[in-house]
Amino acid sequence: MNYKHTRIACYTGYVTQAIVVNLAPLLFVIFQRDFEFSITFIAALTLITFMIQMGIDAVAICFVEKMSYRALAVSSQLTAFIGLVLMSVLPYVMVPEIGILIAVLVYSTGSGLCEVVLSPLIEAIPSEGSKSSSAMTLMHSFYAWGQAAVILLTTLVLRAVGDGLWWILPILWSLIPLFNTVVFCKVPLADMTVHEEGHGIGRMLFRPEFLIAFVLMICSGAAEQAIAQWASMFCEKGLGVTKVVGDKLGPCMFAVMMGIGRTLHGLFGGRMKMERLLFVLSAFSFGCYMMTVFLPVPLLSLVACGLCGVGVSIMWPGMLALCSS
Repeated sequence: MNYKHTRIACYTGYVTQAIVVNLAPLLFVIFQRDFEFSITFIAALTLITFMIQMGIDAVAICFVEKMSYRALAVSSQLTAFIGLVLMSVLPYVMVPEIGILIAVLVYSTGSGLCEVVLSPLIEAIPSEGSKSSSAMTLMHSFYAWGQAAVILLTTLVLRAVGDGLWWILPILWSLIPLFNTVVFCKVPLADMTVHEEGHGIGRMLFRPEFLIAFVLMICSGAAEQAIAQWASMFCEKGLGVTKVVGDKLGPCMFAVMMGIGRTLHGLFGGRMKMERLLFVLSAFSFGCYMMTVFLPVPLLSLVACGLCGVGVSIMWPGMLALCSS
């Protein structure tokens, strides 16, 4: 059976995740100006997005093998589509804070489902599962390239139409998960291996290696999102550069560097020991964080912000591979 279109749908699913995670942070300054959102509320949106995704990952063991993977894949794309449309509409028809919050809750659910369902679908395809961590990293590179596309195209559209028409952007980006919803209804899916009994969450919580892996997964995701979610606003407010310059040299450079790191590891990283690679890249990321915060020259801080993408590129997919093992 030919799974070419299934792979494309899964890769596009990671682009969908990049859209729902990274679009709102690019609009934070606009939200603050137009709706008078406080920094506390904006920070809460970031926290909610992250916690919903982690929460769905955590409880997925309770439902993922009791439901159709096709239904989960379709639901992930459909909820992302609905959430993006709601982000454009709800702030103008109800209290803006409540409207944005509802939209974030909906599309974050879709993003969390993407993380749960897309990796198993790819691993189940013949010839993909044997490539281990390299295949996982290459697949996750589509998230990074999607993130870069969201930043570049969103910045260009805002510059062309003006900040006042920001609501057009979520609707335009929602067309991708809408298209992928239809695709997942039709593409062939490989047979999924059902785990044996004894993998319940209660039993796993008493295993030290699971608890360590759980903490490391949280740290891996947080290390990536700390830059991805805040770089745009940090550049504009903290460094005093324009939005166009800040988005391109901050979060966009970060996404491109992350995409390069993941793609190179996916193509050539099969011979590297994952534990050692994660240790080196974690140390490198720490150094980049310090330079971003403490360097007195704004341009150098932006470069360090972008270079963080190399450091965190392997963390999330690498930890997924290690935890799977």
